Amino acid sequence: MNRTRKTLMANRLFFLLLLGVATTGCSESGTKLVQMSGVATFDGKPVPALELRFYPIRGGRPASAITNGLGEFRVAFMQGKYGMLPGEQKVQIRYLDPTATNPRQMPAPYNKIIQKYGDLKRTELTLTIKEDQANYELQLD
Repeated sequence: MNRTRKTLMANRLFFLLLLGVATTGCSESGTKLVQMSGVATFDGKPVPALELRFYPIRGGRPASAITNGLGEFRVAFMQGKYGMLPGEQKVQIRYLDPTATNPRQMPAPYNKIIQKYGDLKRTELTLTIKEDQANYELQLD
């Protein structure tokens, strides 16, 4: 092999190694996730058809969940991974009816829930997720 070709191969190897280190440092795949599930309620009754988004206050990938017909949810971190980052989370909630865009025109209790928690900048709903916590009742009233 000539010297130019060796240099080119060494540069490529160095670049791939550098790229691997850089992307590993940014990955959250090795982060310990808290397995979280629960039920969303309003006035003690389960609330179906909600999208729950959990934003870590200290930064990091948000997690999300969708409530089923019984108001139950299981938090997903990314496709194929369930759970969420531990720590304080800001919660945003959306109603999963694509025809309902104005909270004032949504049926109760969705109108109250979305007005209170639908805007990420205005929601005051926060949760502190502990590593040993697995189930949560999210009271939305």
